[in-house]
Amino acid sequence: MHDFLKEFCRKSNIRLIYTNNKYKVCSVTVYNNVPKLRVHKIFKNCPEHVANALISYFIKFENLDNARNTIEEYLFNNYPVEEFYIESPNEDMKFVFINSIKPSLPSNKDDTEPKELDILSISKSDMRGNISKVNPQDTMLVEEGDLLEVNITVDMPN
Repeated sequence: MHDFLKEFCRKSNIRLIYTNNKYKVCSVTVYNNVPKLRVHKIFKNCPEHVANALISYFIKFENLDNARNTIEEYLFNNYPVEEFYIESPNEDMKFVFINSIKPSLPSNKDDTEPKELDILSISKSDMRGNISKVNPQDTMLVEEGDLLEVNITVDMPN
């Protein structure tokens, strides 16, 4: 299947992060003047009209009601959880988005896009050799001045 959302974000300098959050399924922030769109992995390989709805809702601020309805309909039909939260678009970021990206519609033309890998495991070790496993869904907290080695095992696609 084709990942229209990933393609659009890559071409438009939007950082796309797929999450496995159980409740908050869509949100957007700006980090170093780069828009960062966080969506549940249920949107990976979603139909083109759903990807366009996500972009319209969070990035372009166009047709917000229609876009949100499309997103919710997709979730109701594909997401096995009854309660979920879609963050509202932040109007304060509209200026940043408009001035940092030049949106274009996704297409199937480029098959050279990077492949997304599934994380199998994460472990971290401190300078004393203490090793601990990290849940890939959790945030890794690091104290200021700590030096860690992080080992990530991924599943390579064929």
